[in-house]
Amino acid sequence: NLSLPIVVVSLLVSLEMASVFSVYTMVFFGISGVITIFTSGMSAAFGNMFANNEKEAINKYHNYFEFLIYILITILYSVTLALIIPFIKLYLFDADINYIFPTLAILFTIWSVIRGTAIPSQTIINASGKWKLVTKKNIYQMSFLFVSMLIFGYFLGINGILVSMILAYLYRTILLMIAANGKILKAGHITTIR
Repeated sequence: NLSLPIVVVSLLVSLEMASVFSVYTMVFFGISGVITIFTSGMSAAFGNMFANNEKEAINKYHNYFEFLIYILITILYSVTLALIIPFIKLYLFDADINYIFPTLAILFTIWSVIRGTAIPSQTIINASGKWKLVTKKNIYQMSFLFVSMLIFGYFLGINGILVSMILAYLYRTILLMIAANGKILKAGHITTIR
């Protein structure tokens, strides 16, 4: 949910930059939706494997799933980064404010890649029904996100808000990987990195 960042951008930066932020958000959430098309049924498939206690199959297919998601993320967000500025120039060629911010494109891409790399771990956590492993940590992440957005947003503007989002989601992604690989799959924390 990106309501909080848009509100913070509106309050700390300007309504015009909130409009810019919304356009970039719309594009990157569209790409995220494409990834969701490929991942939506996986939680049920892994849930069935957990119900049948198929540990070897879970580890094997999780590794395949993770690899395929990372390839998909790499391709989609590389293309998005290359084409977002030309797309925005075409889409908003006659706008009354400037929507062309290459730094925003880069920061949104980094944020989206980090969010995307959490998908396999989040899928395993959801499928196993062990979301309580990360509930408190999600509260810490949201608290950090709120405070850091106010601080970074005040000093660095819209780029600072995106940096705080990147840091918060990096924290969340690492914790999800630790929970999924280390505590649920018992495959070790470094499995995803390999």
